[in-house]
Formats: sequence, structure tokens, C-alpha cells
Amino acid sequence: MTTKVIDGVLWYAICKSHDVVERRGFRVEFDSEHDVALFRVDGIVRAISNVCPHKRASMMFDGFVDQGTVRCPLHGWTYRICTGENVAGGRNITTYDVREEAGFVWMREPDPLLRFEM
Repeated sequence: MTTKVIDGVLWYAICKSHDVVERRGFRVEFDSEHDVALFRVDGIVRAISNVCPHKRASMMFDGFVDQGTVRCPLHGWTYRICTGENVAGGRNITTYDVREEAGFVWMREPDPLLRFEM
């Protein structure tokens, strides 16, 4: 993966910008501990864990996307893509910092405390 440092923080190029489109998820296996689902919400790329906290299924990228939320295709838990909030009040989903630049989506190096996803 291509990397760069911005303001002292390491960022990784994880896909091309055109890979992430409105109303569809895109999966990136960042490393063995971070499986990420990317979504474009109102033109801005957002990233959440691809692993639903409910039953630990790696399917969020394939969920139903509607008005800034994504519903797990296996169990129906629904999350706000921008914040990771569970709309029904259950456990939230992990979010990641991403940005677009030079035709790529860049993801900030995940916090070591976010290692328990799988």
C-alpha cells in the first residue's frame, strides 16, 4: 500500500476514488485486524467496520444503504454511516478516518485500541 504522512499521521491509499459510489458499499481488507466498508454519503467517502457487532459477520459492505444509513444484510441492525451510531440504540460500529486526494481514498492508520474487530 502507498503511504504518506500528513501532520505527523500515517495515511494509506486503500482504493481509487471511483471505486466508492453512492448507495453501494466497497470492501477493503486493510490488514488482518481491520476489515473496512467504504460508502459515499452525499459525495463524501466514509468508512466503518465491515464487521457487524451483532453477530460478527463481515458483510456490512453488502448492506442496504438508505439516507446515510446501512443495514446489516444478515441481521438487520442499522447504523449511521457517518457516526457509526446504531439507530436502534444497540452497540455502535467502529468508524475510520478517510479522505480523498489525488484520485485515491486514504485511510488514517487505525488506533491500536481498535484491534478487536474480528
